[in-house]
Amino acid sequence: MDKVISILFALFCFATATLSNSIMGAGMWFWVILLTGLFVAVSAYMPNLIIVGAFLAGLLAGVSICAVLLGLVAATIGGSFRLDGPEAMLLTLFFCIAICGTIIAIRYKNKSNRIEP
Repeated sequence: MDKVISILFALFCFATATLSNSIMGAGMWFWVILLTGLFVAVSAYMPNLIIVGAFLAGLLAGVSICAVLLGLVAATIGGSFRLDGPEAMLLTLFFCIAICGTIIAIRYKNKSNRIEP
C-alpha cells in the first residue's frame, strides 16, 4: 500500500509541476516539486531512503497546504471567488499532494513507532 501511495504522490507531483510550468514557467518550485516526487517514488523501493522520502513527502505536504490556503485567499481578494480552469486545477493538484504526502508521513511514523519482537 505504501508503494501505491508513493507512486500516486509522484504522479500528482509530476502533474502539478507540468501544469505550473505551463502557467508560470519552469522556476525553482517546478524543479523542487518534480524532484521531490521522483525521490519519494524511488525511496518507496529502497529501504535505506524511506526515512528521507517520508520526511520530504511530509515537508512538501506542508508547503502544498500553504499553497492551497494562500491560493484561496488570493482568489477572494477583490470580492470575487473565481478561479478559472488551470488555476483551479493547480490548487486541486496541490491539495492531492497534501493529502498523499500527509498519509505517507503518518504511515511511516506509525510504522517506525511499532516495536517488533
